[in-house]
Amino acid sequence: MIENARKFVDDTGLIPIETDRIVRGACIRRITVCCDPANNNRLVIVADLKDGGFEVFKAGPSLSIADTVQWLQNA
Repeated sequence: MIENARKFVDDTGLIPIETDRIVRGACIRRITVCCDPANNNRLVIVADLKDGGFEVFKAGPSLSIADTVQWLQNA
């Protein structure tokens, strides 16, 4: 993870599960799937953007983690 995303994960207490490099994505460098122990172990995706920023996506009942990852890979 880039520094801003790593700091966010550390500061919020998320537990990284898996990191994948995205080569097809136009604006996303890599994604890290995390577990949020403070929120009933909800899965969270932290996306490192190529411009140096990051975005946070939370999997919910209407969108599975697999659907979210697929959407990010096609972004």
